[in-house]
Amino acid sequence: MQLTRFIRRSAKRNQMAEGVKIGGVKRGLSRRQLLGGIGALAAGAMHGQIRVHRKPKPLPKGAVTHDWAAFLGPSHNAVSTETMLSRKLPPSLVWEFAKGTGYASPAVAGERLVFLHRLGNEEIIECLHPETASSQWQFRYATAFEDRYGYNNGPRSSPVIDGEWVYTVGAEAKLHCLELGSGKVVWKRDLRADYKIPQDFFGTAWGAKHGARARSGVQVMRHRSQPWCTKNGGCLCLREVSRIRQQAG
Repeated sequence: MQLTRFIRRSAKRNQMAEGVKIGGVKRGLSRRQLLGGIGALAAGAMHGQIRVHRKPKPLPKGAVTHDWAAFLGPSHNAVSTETMLSRKLPPSLVWEFAKGTGYASPAVAGERLVFLHRLGNEEIIECLHPETASSQWQFRYATAFEDRYGYNNGPRSSPVIDGEWVYTVGAEAKLHCLELGSGKVVWKRDLRADYKIPQDFFGTAWGAKHGARARSGVQVMRHRSQPWCTKNGGCLCLREVSRIRQQAG
């Protein structure tokens, strides 16, 4: 009964509830609505539930570690240079955190783990402690993105941490810069509106699937806007972070 009520409320909000005439034809719940309702209800019920399985083991003496502050790691090649890693597979599970939809991988720097996902009609930037999963902060904003194939409506891009800031790009090309320590918005831009970006196979900003890079106060991000696209559709957008902050502030 709870699932039925949830789906019908969602359908009514979209003017697709049973009994509503669209184009003169009475329509009920579609397969996409049914599956979406089940997924949203399950995610909503599970979200925020942390299961701690064990305490993390202390690092071996002499172990060399580094942050994983962006997609593919510090060298952007998915290769870790850390030493004395356990080769036991699968690795011991320390904790679990139920999340929503999306393809983003987490970014880790020090005592901050940041990831981007979607629940309902919101994209959520979560910051957790990497060893305990305790919540540090959370930032939410509205989204109406719909995958044209009905597969996954979550964000495609992974967060990027650069010093005291973290950057995210949502499925609708909403770019945010937040303070890593507090989650406070430093600046934000709507790239879809700024650059007239159309929706593509992997979301509004194709290159956002791969995330951005931040080096020495300069942000580099691929997108599909004109007039800087290359022949294969890849683009580079470079801006000084301080200048964006001034323009947005």
